[in-house]
Amino acid sequence: MNNLWKTLILLIAFVAASASAHCLTCRTCPVSILGNCLLPTDTECASHTQTCFFGEARFNAPGGATLNFRGCIEPSACNQTLTASVFGAVYTSTTRCCGSNLCNSATTMQLPLTVAVFTAVLSSLWSL
Repeated sequence: MNNLWKTLILLIAFVAASASAHCLTCRTCPVSILGNCLLPTDTECASHTQTCFFGEARFNAPGGATLNFRGCIEPSACNQTLTASVFGAVYTSTTRCCGSNLCNSATTMQLPLTVAVFTAVLSSLWSL
């Protein structure tokens, strides 16, 4: 009976270790315009050390465009702000990271939907 418990404990430890070694699934978005992703896909990160990220590149000129990016990234590149230039146009790039499956998949369209649902629920409760 003692060997059965040892085997069971080893099996549980192996399953727990295997489950924690899985890679995250993140939303990948090569380019976003006005906060809306063009051609979004969900992808599994290449390494279990990678995390999901949301990046933004904002051109510093008056009326400059803002591009958004999503995908997998090494944690050392998280929460970074960099300034650089391309063909003389200066831009500022920032990254924000998160650590759960598809945590970077939210779009700017979800907040208004949440507000609308909340308002509908609140108004139906108000009429009671």
